[in-house]
Amino acid sequence: MSTGRTTILAGVSELGAYDLSLRTALELGRHSGATVHLVHAFEMPPLMGAAPGADPGYAGQWVRLGPELQAGLEEAARPLRGDAPVVCHAIAGPAAAVIRGLADETGAGLVVVGAAHAGRMRQAFLGITAQRVLRAVHAPVLVVRRPLRGAPPRVLLTTDLSPLSAAVHERGLDTVEAFLGPELEAARSLVVAAFGFVSPPLSAEVLAEAAKQQLSGFLAARRHRPRQVEPAVRTDGAPAAEIVDEAAEWRADLLVVGTRARHGIGRMLLGSTAEACMRDAPCNVLAIPPVRPAAGWAPHQTVPAEAVAMAAGA
Repeated sequence: MSTGRTTILAGVSELGAYDLSLRTALELGRHSGATVHLVHAFEMPPLMGAAPGADPGYAGQWVRLGPELQAGLEEAARPLRGDAPVVCHAIAGPAAAVIRGLADETGAGLVVVGAAHAGRMRQAFLGITAQRVLRAVHAPVLVVRRPLRGAPPRVLLTTDLSPLSAAVHERGLDTVEAFLGPELEAARSLVVAAFGFVSPPLSAEVLAEAAKQQLSGFLAARRHRPRQVEPAVRTDGAPAAEIVDEAAEWRADLLVVGTRARHGIGRMLLGSTAEACMRDAPCNVLAIPPVRPAAGWAPHQTVPAEAVAMAAGA
């Protein structure tokens, strides 16, 4: 069985070639040579089996729909699969639990899920299944809301300059290179130097210059990549809003964000900033789960005095 970066798992909600998760996973499989596992999870409507006069064997009949649904999934994938090895699954159970179990079983290097759309009320929202998958799986999760662009992508990474974000940076680019290839149109790393409702201790110009110097040092300590990652700093507003605005203005194809783990237990938390970015971003989002901090980067806890002096023109 293929494992690690050679395996893609996609949760497919609609048994048709138009399903965006299905199309994206198969395109990534063709591009990378990875084995693609497509899974459609299904559950019996909770009230059907409990309705008065319901056939006691109804639940069993529902589970036996599996082979029929799997055949439908295979039919939907056939015209798009190309030479990519594809394995289809139709499994009874809650979608997030099914995806988590299959991701562990296959050692998936990437999980693909779709974002639910909310019409004109807002651009998009994650949807319950996507939220639960993001909190449950240990692999990077690609939340897709639009088709992949044929040209090399523009990738926007985010960082808070912490050791954890250094590890997210490396794993994020490793994942992009493994499944999309090392050729990128552009790559940018964004830090938001914001203080919330508290007035910053420095002027916006000094703060931005100091943050850019720290970010440049952060990037210089990262592993060399075929495409140089350029630094970007925003200082005007809340981190999530600034990240979403940067993704829109820079025309990013992919936004990379990190999730985090709840202390003391293994359950994943998205964090308010990451969840808002994944909900509101105008592009596809790659969520990277917690990984060990990368060695060789020890960020300053405060803005360094030399950076302040240089930014102030001293």
